[in-house]
Amino acid sequence: MTRTTRPRNTLVAFILAAFAAPSMAVDFSYQGFGTVAAGRTLGAGQQALVDGANFAAYDNEWSAATESRLGVRARASLDDTWSATLQGTSYASEQGRISVQSAYVGYMLNPDWELTLGRRQNALYYYSDFLPVGYAYHWIRPPTEVYGISPFTTYDGLGLQGKAVLGGWRWQLSLALGQSSNVRYSDDAKRYTSRVSRGAYDTVEDRAEQRIAAQLLASDGPWTFGATITSLDLVREPQNPTNGARTEEAPVRYYGLIARWDGRQAFVIGEGAYVEAVEGRRANSIYAGYISAGLKLGIWTPHFTYGAYGERQEVSTRVARSHSETIGLRVELGAHAALKMDYNRVHPQGSYQNAQFISATGRRNAELFSAALDFTF
Repeated sequence: MTRTTRPRNTLVAFILAAFAAPSMAVDFSYQGFGTVAAGRTLGAGQQALVDGANFAAYDNEWSAATESRLGVRARASLDDTWSATLQGTSYASEQGRISVQSAYVGYMLNPDWELTLGRRQNALYYYSDFLPVGYAYHWIRPPTEVYGISPFTTYDGLGLQGKAVLGGWRWQLSLALGQSSNVRYSDDAKRYTSRVSRGAYDTVEDRAEQRIAAQLLASDGPWTFGATITSLDLVREPQNPTNGARTEEAPVRYYGLIARWDGRQAFVIGEGAYVEAVEGRRANSIYAGYISAGLKLGIWTPHFTYGAYGERQEVSTRVARSHSETIGLRVELGAHAALKMDYNRVHPQGSYQNAQFISATGRRNAELFSAALDFTF
């Protein structure tokens, strides 16, 4: 499956030249990360969507390819002001094909503000900026109620990131202007999309034009609060249209709220999301959220998450809702690896199946068990 389109060739060539320049004093650093995951649903005919941007899903047979991945993030600092960053991830579900999530040049305006040009990961929600790095969070995957909404994981364009200390709080601001594209053609997409759309098309291309986004975070001690807003023009074009399927266009707005408390022996995090499609026959609004809490007991981190998701189509007055519970355990295996086990139970409601969990045997509770080894190097 293709998660993003290729960044501009000239920009990639410039970044690669920065990494390869032998005559310059280049400060080079890198970090590797990976996930080996396996899972299955616990009911016959059930299918669990775990990657909303690409329709990656589990069914009731064990699979180790759906979420397993290996990636590297490298940074070359040419001096105190110029740098180049490149991140690529190879997904088992793509037969080793590398997806480029970051390829940008950075210029430090001052020690606290950086201007970037190129491809970066979306800062749509709290974990969006480092979503491929499974070691960075306590679940195997962040709740799909929130993180499965957007079809885009990256953008190509201009970015501005800065930080400041005001009133005893540490503030972080991220601004982005650009566009995104995502073509979904994997076997999972062909199998899953045909069920969602009743066979209207097998694969789709989503494009976000005139994308403007902002994220603001404020931290003080164990507390972090944040808000995000993203505005874009969404174009959804069927690649193999049948049954009268046609290209759809609509202005879309994403809104998000973040609250986190991270103590010495426990933590709580919650996020809420609201998506509004100004026009179009698709869902006019989506509302979603979750709250997750856990304990830090030495190497053991048991946790519980409650999630909720809803769609409303004003044209047809149809409503789809679901809520879910996740019970999980993270076990630290030294300083750079963690073993995780998650059990998810989803309760679909409403007049049609929602996009978070589809059961071929009808609307009923669905279950997913998965385990993963996350590591960095």
